[in-house]
Parts: sequence; C-alpha cells; structure tokens
Amino acid sequence: MALLAVNILDTPKEAQRVIDKYHLPYPVGLDSKAGGGKADVGSRYHADAGGLNILIGPDGKIVWLEAGLNEKHLRCVLERMGIPAL
Repeated sequence: MALLAVNILDTPKEAQRVIDKYHLPYPVGLDSKAGGGKADVGSRYHADAGGLNILIGPDGKIVWLEAGLNEKHLRCVLERMGIPAL
C-alpha cells in the first residue's frame, strides 16, 4: 500500500515549500487547476482546502473516505487495516 497527497490549491513553488517544511516522506501531486498537475483531482473527488482522505485498497477500490484531517481517527483506521501508523 502507498500513501500520496494531492495539493489542490498551491502552485508548484508553494507546494514545494510545504513539502520541505514538513519533510513529507511521500509523493505530493498537483491538481491541474492549481498549476501543473495532470488531473482535476479536487473536482473529481469533491476535495476542498479542508482536505479529503481516501484510502484505496490493492484492488483499486476506496476502502475509507473522510473529509478534513482527524489524525487520531486516521491512525486507528490504518492500524485496523494492519498498516503501521507512524
């Protein structure tokens, strides 16, 4: 399983500042409307600045979806799925 992020608001330069600031260890894609991405991810998944968390299983199906970021809840879901949450 892999973790990735899609930045739907920032330009490539602004997104890189966030990646560098928080030392993000996973890939961060850009939404096309924000300048540089390949797909209109924000519109396709109804994501906004509040964030949208989607876990996709090995079969390509969505196994969990939640708006906003509740880190404690996300860690619990990952652990339940047998994925160690750092």
